[in-house]
Amino acid sequence: MPDGNYKLGELDVRVKNGKCIIGEDTLAGSTLTLDRAVRNFAEFTGADLGLSLRLPAAILLVWLGSIKKLAH
Repeated sequence: MPDGNYKLGELDVRVKNGKCIIGEDTLAGSTLTLDRAVRNFAEFTGADLGLSLRLPAAILLVWLGSIKKLAH
C-alpha cells in the first residue's frame, strides 16, 4: 500500500513507510499483504514455495471448521 492518507472504517489514517498510523505514532493496522506474508514465511523459515502457499489455506480451513463447530 503506497504512502498516503486513507479511511479505515470511519478513522482517518496515514500510511508511512509501510506502517498504518493514526495521529503521530499510534499504530492503526497492518499493510502486510498475503503475498508478502507468504514470501516472508518462505524466506524466514527456508520452507519451499509450495508449502508456503498451502499453509494459509490450511489455516483458513481449520478456522472455518472451528466456526462450524461453534455454530452447532
